[in-house]
Amino acid sequence: LLETLSFLNEKGCTHTGTASSEAEREDIPVIEKNGIRIAFISYTYAINGKKVPKGKDFLVNYIRLNKPGVDLSMIERHVKKARFEKNADIVVACLHWSFEFESYPFQFLIETGHRIIELGVDVIIGNHAHGIQPLEKYIYIDPFSGLKKEGLIAYALGDLVSCTEKHELTPNSRINNLLRLEISKGCIGGITTVRISDLK
Repeated sequence: LLETLSFLNEKGCTHTGTASSEAEREDIPVIEKNGIRIAFISYTYAINGKKVPKGKDFLVNYIRLNKPGVDLSMIERHVKKARFEKNADIVVACLHWSFEFESYPFQFLIETGHRIIELGVDVIIGNHAHGIQPLEKYIYIDPFSGLKKEGLIAYALGDLVSCTEKHELTPNSRINNLLRLEISKGCIGGITTVRISDLK
């Protein structure tokens, strides 16, 4: 992990979800494009049966997203840092969650997705199901602007490469999506806001 992060840093590649120090974990990456500042945060529900070394929780943003009523305080903290310290206009959360080869998210995952959006996340890009799951437009009140907004949850986009033996038994796992969003910035009632203006 540390070798990978070192390589990415040398090449100037922005990364999120894993970190080589606590300070790096809390330094939310923001990419500015055409005057819009987009923050990226990322979390995983599992690390394939491994454990994070004691005292080094910063190595991975590990949250038990696949359990009902999960503690989302790390996500809430990172969203606030993105908005207040990094002046992000929009926050995108990349989530490794859900259950393998399921075509639809379980109800408690839908509820978790809604809770995450309500923290001030604009877009959730989910994966792990190894197949596609629905998109949801979720209407909520933005905790930062007080405006009614539409959050987007992509529960699972599928795999770019089908690469496990289980895929032979689950043909739907060979279907995948790429998501293209258009983001626009403007004013509503004198309040500057950013919205998803197109989706493909």
